Amino acid sequence: MYNLLSEMRFGIRLGDWFGSTQTLVELALTAEKEGFDYCWVSHDVFMRSSLVTLTTIRLRIKENITRQHDT
Repeated sequence: MYNLLSEMRFGIRLGDWFGSTQTLVELALTAEKEGFDYCWVSHDVFMRSSLVTLTTIRLRIKENITRQHDT
């Protein structure tokens, strides 16, 4: 029997509206600690660079839970 729950992945989407880069890093670290599979960071030309946020997160986490995705 196919078990959909074994295939299910959970992630978190972070945006500048959550606060400072430090706050986003803390949220990403908490997500990693709690077992989230991935972390999305919003990119908007009117907000801080997603690459800065992703780089800062990546420097602080144990595994690579981030990947940039262009839409």
